[in-house]
Amino acid sequence: MLMWWGERGTSDSLIMSDAPTLAKGYISPEMVAERYQAASGRDLSNLPFYVAFQFWRLAAITEGVRVRFTAGAMGNKDIGDEMEGFNSRIDALLEASNTKLKEL
Repeated sequence: MLMWWGERGTSDSLIMSDAPTLAKGYISPEMVAERYQAASGRDLSNLPFYVAFQFWRLAAITEGVRVRFTAGAMGNKDIGDEMEGFNSRIDALLEASNTKLKEL
């Protein structure tokens, strides 16, 4: 869930540019984790690893979609503009994954 939690002023917000959590009034992902930990009593010390893995996983899935697009799986559709979107999104996802890993 936290991977999809866009937050203003972060590189993650570039990935999740249409996330409802970008609207005013939403708490930060850190506050969500703190409240969950307080309510559940669970150890969340490895949470950055799992969030990083989800960013990496989505990058891998997006790369697979990009390859299918390139191979013509979408028919004769012109994909010029969309290809740049794939590339920038994959790069942003991998950067977000790397940033989360540095929190460990």
